[in-house]
Amino acid sequence: FLYFHFIDMISDKSACKLIAKYFPCFVNCNCSYTGGVYMSSFFVVMQYIHFFSSMKYQKPFPCYPIYLSSEFDISTRMIVITSLLGSIAAAYLLLNLYIWNNRRKVRHFPSVPVERGFFWFRGCEPEIRRRWKIRKDAGLCVTLLDVLMDISKEYEWDVFAVPLLFSNMIYVQDLKGIGQILQDKFNFNKAPAFQRLFSKIGRTRVFGKRGIFSEPGTPVWAAKRRALEPAFHRSFLRTIMLNMNQITENLLVKLEAERKASEEAFDIAEFYNLMAFEAISICGFDWDPEVIEKHGNDILDATKHLFKCFQLGLDEMWTFLLPWSRRAEKALLHMKLEPVRALVREHLINRIEKLQEGNAGDTNILSFIIKANQISDTLDIEDLVDEYLTFLIAGMETTAITMAVTTFFLSVYPEVFARARKEVDTVLGGRKTVTFEDLGELKYLEKVINESLRLYPSGRNTMRIVVGDNICLDEKYVPKGTILMVPMVAVHYDPRYWEDPLTFNPDRFGPHKKRANYSFLPFLAGPRNCVGKSFAMLELKMVLARLIQNFELINPEPEVKKLLINPHLTARPAHGVKVRLLLREGREIGSDTD
Repeated sequence: FLYFHFIDMISDKSACKLIAKYFPCFVNCNCSYTGGVYMSSFFVVMQYIHFFSSMKYQKPFPCYPIYLSSEFDISTRMIVITSLLGSIAAAYLLLNLYIWNNRRKVRHFPSVPVERGFFWFRGCEPEIRRRWKIRKDAGLCVTLLDVLMDISKEYEWDVFAVPLLFSNMIYVQDLKGIGQILQDKFNFNKAPAFQRLFSKIGRTRVFGKRGIFSEPGTPVWAAKRRALEPAFHRSFLRTIMLNMNQITENLLVKLEAERKASEEAFDIAEFYNLMAFEAISICGFDWDPEVIEKHGNDILDATKHLFKCFQLGLDEMWTFLLPWSRRAEKALLHMKLEPVRALVREHLINRIEKLQEGNAGDTNILSFIIKANQISDTLDIEDLVDEYLTFLIAGMETTAITMAVTTFFLSVYPEVFARARKEVDTVLGGRKTVTFEDLGELKYLEKVINESLRLYPSGRNTMRIVVGDNICLDEKYVPKGTILMVPMVAVHYDPRYWEDPLTFNPDRFGPHKKRANYSFLPFLAGPRNCVGKSFAMLELKMVLARLIQNFELINPEPEVKKLLINPHLTARPAHGVKVRLLLREGREIGSDTD
């Protein structure tokens, strides 16, 4: 009876408004026609249930049409069609109810404009696509983060909801909220979607589910983190200075050879990539230089493609691409990364055998990784490979990017380069060997590096999921299961915390310069901050100091003051960093004399 009443009324606007009044859960954004469509779907399901009940009891229901009675000859085809239509209607109805209930929980937050009408469940995807296209046509960096930064700036929102298909995401640029998210490891954790992304892409295992990067804040994770911290202590870093000096000298020799071969500008970022790989491989994992020479380029190539696939995976989360999409990229990743995993596995097995025989001490990061993973009996050799790859790939990628960006700014701003050189000459003089104490004296160079990290942090944002109850952000309740985006790069560009934020100014850093808490997050903060930041700063200071000491940096395009970023999860320069080098008068590269 109700079904036929509503079918007769469904085209009537006043009837739809009546539905919207008494059944608001079927209506999105006060769209009365949408409510009518949902309500009709509901009553189609009612007809479907009544129909099969009448078939079961061999008698028509009261007020039910005679053509559905048991006396009416209904073909099997009709039963199948009715079943399919009813199932589709029921699934559609339940899906919309689920999405509506999810979005209802965060409706007290400002929200990105959402889709209206029949496809309202797409949420803000159409709006994001529209802004995505505008940025792409303008030749700007295009990621979901960049689009949300534009929305935050346009509406002046620090905290707002981003309703996507099945999930709610909240963008958080408020410093108080960021501090709460990063410091509280009990109520905020790694988002499961991102754990899956970093653990496996297609059929290729990457960082695994139990690595220090992707594992949630379990007691096992906390114990592993504590076991790894001595690997980056000052006492350990002192022991790698000899190797780091040799690696840096090798880099300078290669740069000098490239300078002599061509007077034109070249991409120095490629040299930094290989140098960062050598540094983490030799100082961290005790690799043989011959192995690095043989497999280095293959590992770097696999790393580039891996970060590209990471970004494609992030895009799939909000563009609703099917899991089997991007098969060509995933197949190529499997072909490139599996040999790297095999190489790492072989090296790990050899290292474990030496440790068991007592022939290797705590001489590198790898020894600490092996001991950290002996905390739990459930961890196997593949978990060790995951941990190994995490430090190997993340360590060389982020350091190489920062090194390239800082070199770019040194070549663009001659006055900054001149001040940095004066400091290097004062600290090092003519010495080719850098001591651990020298690094602490390079105060201005550290400011230059920090300013480069502010403008182009290698990691541009991080994600968390709410796992606790009664959590509030911006004095508003955040339901359990909500994904939170913390945009570090947006905070770094916020004029409320940084004066003239788009200008490169190293003097904004220093012991007498006060800044707001959590306004500078190149290494994050809290329990999940970057465990290898001290190693990275040592490497950056040493390489840049020796570069400044020996070369003049000439920018081939002095009018270009900004870098175009290729947003493959990390902020890698899209076209590299091209500079022209001139050997400084009185300097000689490759000589053994100090």
